[in-house]
Amino acid sequence: AHQASVRNLPGLTSVVTDLSLTPRSKSSVQSTEELVEMFSQLPVDQWVNYILELEMPEYMLTFSGLVCTFLTLLLEAPVADALILVLMDLFKLPDEQREFVNEFYLPEIRNATSHIQLDQTQKQELQGNVESTLIKLLYAFLWQEYVLTDSTFLLNPLVNVVGSTMIKYVNMYANSLSTFPVHDQDMQDGLNVYPGSDRCNPSEPHSKWHLESANGLLDLVYLADYINKITNIENN
Repeated sequence: AHQASVRNLPGLTSVVTDLSLTPRSKSSVQSTEELVEMFSQLPVDQWVNYILELEMPEYMLTFSGLVCTFLTLLLEAPVADALILVLMDLFKLPDEQREFVNEFYLPEIRNATSHIQLDQTQKQELQGNVESTLIKLLYAFLWQEYVLTDSTFLLNPLVNVVGSTMIKYVNMYANSLSTFPVHDQDMQDGLNVYPGSDRCNPSEPHSKWHLESANGLLDLVYLADYINKITNIENN
């Protein structure tokens, strides 16, 4: 999703395309193809080592690149910087990754997008699409148990029932902001998504993390595709 979102931008180096100071040996598409082949070709007990050997950026760095690109297109630099700092603190981004984002990624992505002038309609659509995606992802991370918080409050049975019930309403509000299609309403409502979901979702946090992150990651793919389209329109 990240490489697709920036594909139309001119003059990019590996800083933006690969989230690395030096080029990676494979593109995201090639790495994904290898991962898919792994599932069909290797026994399960070899999957972990194989995945660890893939040359891919750490997933928080990938999120950082995506979010910084979206916010660069949407906001003036001082406002974007303030919000990016809040998100870095919220997600406890390591110092090394903060330095990469601030010293290398942001200057390059801002230079590469400096020619893009979105009209008011595009800005409103982009804002709604970004807000929708972030709402779902933040709600997902709330239930991951260690990224945003490790509070035992999230283990409270009543809190988990309320959290499960809220999935439907969080997604309903988020979807009202975006232009993205909804293909599976049960998925958005958190109902009958997998065997045992009626028991797991209201009883413990981690199942809600998996369910809502699936919704958020799908919106993230849609958002990357949207960025690809509006930058392609500008270049053409």
